[in-house]
Amino acid sequence: MRDKSMMIKKDNQLIMSGYRLTETAKKVILQFISLIRVDDTDVTEYTISLENIKQDLKVVTRNHDIFERITNELMRPFYISKNEKTAWVSYARIDGGNMTVKIAQELKPYLIDLKKNFTQYDYDAIVELNSFYAIRLFEIITMYQKRGQMSFDMSIVDIYKVLAIPTSYKWQDIKRQVLDSSQKQFIDKEINFEYKVIKKIGKKVDVLRFEILKRDNFLKSLQTFIKYCRDNFSGNGDIDYYPVLISTERGNLAISGDGFLYFQNSDANLNKDQAKKLWLWLYDLAKNDKLEILKKEKNERD
Repeated sequence: MRDKSMMIKKDNQLIMSGYRLTETAKKVILQFISLIRVDDTDVTEYTISLENIKQDLKVVTRNHDIFERITNELMRPFYISKNEKTAWVSYARIDGGNMTVKIAQELKPYLIDLKKNFTQYDYDAIVELNSFYAIRLFEIITMYQKRGQMSFDMSIVDIYKVLAIPTSYKWQDIKRQVLDSSQKQFIDKEINFEYKVIKKIGKKVDVLRFEILKRDNFLKSLQTFIKYCRDNFSGNGDIDYYPVLISTERGNLAISGDGFLYFQNSDANLNKDQAKKLWLWLYDLAKNDKLEILKKEKNERD
C-alpha cells in the first residue's frame, strides 16, 4: 500500500463510454488521472517516473518498447459519445526515466472541476486486477453503488459496446472470459457482483441483471473502516445523493467527495484532531451495530 492515496475521479459519461485498452495502458492512464488536483482548472502535462509505473505493473525490463506501446494506445481515438471522439492524451514523451503526457483537452469536462454525476475511487482498489474487463466492471459497479443502486440491468448490446468486447465473442465467451473471470478477481475486494439472465430473445441472451455484493470485513481495523466509508458513502455529486452517516445534535455527519468528514449544515472545516475523534466514534458505533448508514444498508440488503 502506498503512503498517499491516488484518487481517480471521472464523469459518469466517461465511465460508460466504450473504448479498448490493454490492462497496462488502462492502469497507466488511471495513474495520470490520479495526479489531477481538486483545484486544477485545466488539463495539463503530468509526469510519472518509469520506475513507479514498472513497480505498479510488476514489469521487470529495461526495454522501453513497452512504454512506447502504452503511449501509442493512449493516443488512439475513441468515442466519448455518439458524436464526440478523442484520444486519452494529445502528447506523450519518454525521457530521463520519466513518462510525460498531456491529457487531451476534450477530456477536460469529464475530469476537471466535477460537481455532480461523477465516480471516485482509489487506484489501489484496481491495481491488483489483471484484466481490462475486470477494471472496467469495477468502475461501472462502483458508479452504480455510489448512486445508491445495488442492482442494475445491462443489455448485451451495451455490454459489447461499453466493454469494447470483440464481436467474435459469443455469450459463453463473455460469461467465461469477462464476467466469471472478473468475479474471481473481485473475491478479495470490498465489492463483488452476481449476475443473471433476465431476458432472452429466442435462445439469445438479451439483458443481464447485476447484483452488487459487499464484504463485511471492513471492521477489522479503523483504517479499513475509513476506507470502506470513503469508497461507499462519499458524496459523488449526484442530485440528492449525499448520504448521511449519522444524525447528531450538531447536524448530519457525512463524507465529502474528497473523503473528508463534514457536517452538512455547516461551512466550517473539521481539523485533523476533530476528524480523528469523529472517525473513532463512528468506528465504535459501527462495531456495535449502531451506525445509522450501516444499519440502513443492512436492512436494504436483507
